[in-house]
Amino acid sequence: MDKNFILSPEEHNIAEKYLTKLEHSAASGKRKRSMLLFLLIFTFAYSIYLVSFAFKGLICDTSITEQLKRSEVPDGVLTKYWFVGEVRRTGSVLELYYRKRSLETIDCVLGILLLTFTICAGIFLCNHWNDYRRDALIAKILRAKYNDFKLTTKSHSP
Repeated sequence: MDKNFILSPEEHNIAEKYLTKLEHSAASGKRKRSMLLFLLIFTFAYSIYLVSFAFKGLICDTSITEQLKRSEVPDGVLTKYWFVGEVRRTGSVLELYYRKRSLETIDCVLGILLLTFTICAGIFLCNHWNDYRRDALIAKILRAKYNDFKLTTKSHSP
């Protein structure tokens, strides 16, 4: 046995800790993968709902002409006061309409961003779908080599 391959007690602790962490990661890989898949499906469905709801609101012609129809001047009210009230009412109706449209636009943009993030995370999850199997195999090989190494160093130690 070459003297360069003898590990100090600190290095033994580090190797044991790393192997234990790798074995634990491999053992919990299926559970993590399933939880991530459920979360991505839920996020995908929510983002589709958000985009479709906001887009439907943007596309549909929600005409405000019904709300903005002019009414006749009521009897007993001065025309200038009625006109001021009508302008204020029209302004508030238009303000609420544009506020609603801007919020629908923001919802649509946020939904598209969430959908993009979900698709990217789904691609990442698909690319790393069976990593837990690789980790389990690496941990198994390293554990066997580490145990052989410990046995050979114990037999060669004085």
